[in-house]
Amino acid sequence: MVDLISLLSLSYLSALLLGNHEQYSRSYGFYDTLLPTKGVFAQGYESTQKAAFWVHESSDWRIIGLDTGYSTYSVKLQNDNVTLPQASIDWLRDVVRIGNPKDTRGLIFLTHHQPLSAFETGYPFPAHQLSELLPSNRTILWLFGHEHRLSFYEKQTIADGNLSLYPRCVGNSGFPTQLSPLPTRAHQSKLIAYDDRVYQMLSGIYSVEVGFNGWFEMSMNGPNVDVVYKSLTIDAQTKLVSNTTSTVSVKESFAVNRTTGNVEQIHFHIVDKNLTVVQYYKDY
Repeated sequence: MVDLISLLSLSYLSALLLGNHEQYSRSYGFYDTLLPTKGVFAQGYESTQKAAFWVHESSDWRIIGLDTGYSTYSVKLQNDNVTLPQASIDWLRDVVRIGNPKDTRGLIFLTHHQPLSAFETGYPFPAHQLSELLPSNRTILWLFGHEHRLSFYEKQTIADGNLSLYPRCVGNSGFPTQLSPLPTRAHQSKLIAYDDRVYQMLSGIYSVEVGFNGWFEMSMNGPNVDVVYKSLTIDAQTKLVSNTTSTVSVKESFAVNRTTGNVEQIHFHIVDKNLTVVQYYKDY
């Protein structure tokens, strides 16, 4: 574990999560080549990443990256029975100690696979595994990928009512971003909004419309955390992707209640009105 705040001014850090495509090739490149280049590097301090799960900590927050990719390999190439490996469970219980009721720091989980979705299959087992470790009635922020899109969901309870979360799909980075009509499970899954803007048409064996790639930026100030979701933008003069400006899609803020450890949303605002808004949201 690394105290992120104390090292931030003197270092850079980067960390990786394992996805299903890395595991289809048995993750040799991931573990042998890429992982040793990541970690925390500071003046007089170096710690390379040793596993596909990790935690960065401050006095008010814990950002936990979990490995949902390890179980996806099978002789049939793809295994949809996604679970957290036992090594991750043991680490969460015995080292990170996420079940300690006296540790009321806010929890932000990052995973490759989604615990729920309006568009595709959700992978519920990691949420059940986490709910068995966490103190009862804990609310978290969960950011995930796998789907190549940006989408936002209302706070909801999953894992048989034992885990409350704010779900955010941030899988619109680095791959062609998928576009979809309004999914039939939009309201059932409590989908608030998603980015369905067309960037360009890809032509080949199949012609398909793709959306804008993007990323999110997170900043912390004590018990508060601000998250800004951005995307690439088209330069009005050159009509090409700009390398100097970006489009802000959504801004939101959270705070951790240090009495309960619950993450509470204090601000949500859809900045880019070209996003597809599914249902009413509190814009404040």
